[in-house]
Amino acid sequence: MKVALEKVYQCEHCGKKTRSASTTSRHEKFCRLNPINKHICFEYCVHLKKQVDTRWSEDGEPLDWVTHMTCTALNKKMYSYLFEKRIGLDKDHPYIKGLERMPLDCNKFLSMTEHEKQDKHR
Repeated sequence: MKVALEKVYQCEHCGKKTRSASTTSRHEKFCRLNPINKHICFEYCVHLKKQVDTRWSEDGEPLDWVTHMTCTALNKKMYSYLFEKRIGLDKDHPYIKGLERMPLDCNKFLSMTEHEKQDKHR
């Protein structure tokens, strides 16, 4: 019988385990439970407007998509940590130019009513 002892690395936010320190480090940066990724806008703020633009191939297959998010209260175009995860942390990336990272806290936050939340998920 073979017994192998290996190091296991664990995310301090969600508990996910891997055998790679670099994988765990990257995961922690973009973990949805990481406090630096908890944008208040995602807590059903009425001011957050999303528009999804999809690029299609000639065959009618979706190639990729971009979600444009705008705060109507601040009149700003924004991006979330998910965008950083998708394209990297390059602040000069053309998709990020002119956008602002979503705030963790905002004095303009206004929660949707339960009825609005249900309509959003239909």
